[in-house]
Amino acid sequence: MKQVADKYNVSGAQVVFRWDNQKGVVPVTATCSEAHAKGDLESFGFQLSGADMLKLDALMPSEAIVV
Repeated sequence: MKQVADKYNVSGAQVVFRWDNQKGVVPVTATCSEAHAKGDLESFGFQLSGADMLKLDALMPSEAIVV
């Protein structure tokens, strides 16, 4: 995760938001910090490459987790 975040010069959270979005998922967040909210929105300012999407996909468990 850090390697991908460093590549795009973004935070790990921004990578996760971008990954979710590119998978068709709309992440829902809540924050009291204006800076944090802006950081979340910046996840729409870049695209992850196909290779990076596959790297991140590989980090997910093979079975769905239901909480």
